Amino acid sequence: MAHVGPRDRDSNSNLDAPLGEQARPGESVQSPLGDLLVSVGFLALVLPLFFHLTVSQTATADGATTTRVVDYVAICGGVLADACGSLLLVKALTGKRVPDGTSKAQVRLAVALLISALGVLHLLRGLGLIKLGLLG
Repeated sequence: MAHVGPRDRDSNSNLDAPLGEQARPGESVQSPLGDLLVSVGFLALVLPLFFHLTVSQTATADGATTTRVVDYVAICGGVLADACGSLLLVKALTGKRVPDGTSKAQVRLAVALLISALGVLHLLRGLGLIKLGLLG
């Protein structure tokens, strides 16, 4: 068997990556942070649809009684989703611009805005400030 010398390991090399995971020349490597933020953001949006931890708050002013329902799962999910969406938005706006990747950048911006906006809706619903049809 022939002796193979040590490989050159410069900072731009991906020789240590398994064969299927090596980046092609000119192709950017996907950041795992973006995938994690999207996954956590969507999870934070979906959980408040199925789980609720509500507390009713009743207040009387000038003889009128008002009741407001606070949902703590929706509050936490909304804050988490909004934070993930905001971080994704910052990441999408400050990311490197690839000449051929304009559609990917637009999709990333749209996903970030969608997660953030739906997070704000969950937050407002959780605080009892808005009521959304079937979500109660």
